[in-house]
Amino acid sequence: MQKGGKEMEEKQRAEIIQYLVGKFQGLGKVQLQKTIYFLQEAFEVPMGYDYVMHYYGPYSFDLD
Repeated sequence: MQKGGKEMEEKQRAEIIQYLVGKFQGLGKVQLQKTIYFLQEAFEVPMGYDYVMHYYGPYSFDLD
């Protein structure tokens, strides 16, 4: 869960993901994982995903 803020609703998360996929054509799985990670951690957007370090960088099983 996001520290210090409320987790956003599933619909809001889905809208953000749809926007990113539409905006950046060809956005792959690894790039999407990293983009959401940086939105959440660096820009403090309360996406609510838990991440672990994986071979290609931060990875969320829930986002997958």
